[in-house]
Amino acid sequence: MKRYLLVFVSPLLVLLLYARVFDFEFVWDDWYLVTIPVYTSLDLLAVITTPGNGVHYLPVRDVTLLLDTLLFGSNAGGFHVASVVWFALATGLLHLLYRNLFLRSSIPKVEEHANGLALACALVFAAHPLQVESVAFVSARNGILALLFGVSGLLSYDRFLTRGSRGAYAASLLLTVAALLSKQSAVVLPGLLVLLHLHRVKGDGVARAIRFLAPHLALGAGTAIVHFAVARSAGIVGSELSPLAILARLPRAAFVAEFYVWKFAWPVGLTIEYDLTHMLRQRLLFGLGALLLA
Repeated sequence: MKRYLLVFVSPLLVLLLYARVFDFEFVWDDWYLVTIPVYTSLDLLAVITTPGNGVHYLPVRDVTLLLDTLLFGSNAGGFHVASVVWFALATGLLHLLYRNLFLRSSIPKVEEHANGLALACALVFAAHPLQVESVAFVSARNGILALLFGVSGLLSYDRFLTRGSRGAYAASLLLTVAALLSKQSAVVLPGLLVLLHLHRVKGDGVARAIRFLAPHLALGAGTAIVHFAVARSAGIVGSELSPLAILARLPRAAFVAEFYVWKFAWPVGLTIEYDLTHMLRQRLLFGLGALLLA
């Protein structure tokens, strides 16, 4: 009974930490990406069949914003409450995923303390400053939903591997689709499922794991193509992407990845304006980080 009660600790922490955002207004990108006619007119067909805000095709995220508009109208506080609740649910599920992984560790001490370690990981994740943008910005709802459905998909597939349940396998497929249509970065989820398979089924190789997860991988590839096409039509990606153009973008891509790794590992001086002055003072560490990422 105690191990199940522990699952509620990180969601309760989230509610306590983020209670103050319930009084926030819309901020930054919220005004551009959340309060536009496609949402305020409750146009469900538009968000399902087209890029709702003209930039991203993320219908799962858009449906939740439609629901918020229906429930709360123009009251920004209601949108913030919904984001916090989604994030609280996600941290509870993340606790369960960590516990399942630790319980099957090859290290006896890790297996013995699986519940405590899972709680510690979930609490660090829930309270880390890196999460603030995703929770406090309504326009960052996509990240929360991708986390929620992604972790749920991993848990469902883990259940399939444990019990052989076809229902759990089907659920992992549906949850993978939901994650892929919540945020573009969820295209890595099928790869994470392959890693989970290899971790859980020690005798299976990569080829067998890929055969099991072929539908998930196909969905990931198809959705990646859709996201790329939408980004190109919105002008985010150039109409002609040559090998030289890709190489030219690599330094910027490496910096973005390093930026978030830095924010996670050393959350000092973080501001909502993304002031890089503090970070750029540490050029040596930045350089080492770039080498590691490369």
